[in-house]
Amino acid sequence: MNRNYGKSEQDPGGSELIENSVLRETENEIIDQFTIKINNNLDDFVIHSDCEDDRNAILELCRRSKFCKPSFLQSSLVEMCQVRGINEMSVNALEQFIIILGVISMCMGLYVGLCILEKIVHTLSDKEEQKYD
Repeated sequence: MNRNYGKSEQDPGGSELIENSVLRETENEIIDQFTIKINNNLDDFVIHSDCEDDRNAILELCRRSKFCKPSFLQSSLVEMCQVRGINEMSVNALEQFIIILGVISMCMGLYVGLCILEKIVHTLSDKEEQKYD
């Protein structure tokens, strides 16, 4: 039995597909191992000096990867090892909550305005119809 797994005369890119698939499986194993390390040592990962090593390892893994671009991770990696106080995190959460409430109230205002406009148009069109009857 001849198995070419994606290689054929009609599909010359089949071998590239297999290479990409194998590469992704390898990357997934590395990422899984790294994720297990992070989950097991979450406190050490964020607070201690291992964070710098782990950040560099993530960046190196991304550089070696065919599918990852370090520029996508740059902002997250910069903030990764910074320890923020509860006060700063609370202020950030409050700011985000205020923005959410603002968006909700703006949408509700727009909806109420459109309902009022619809009633006005409906009333005017009824008066026009009665005028012609």
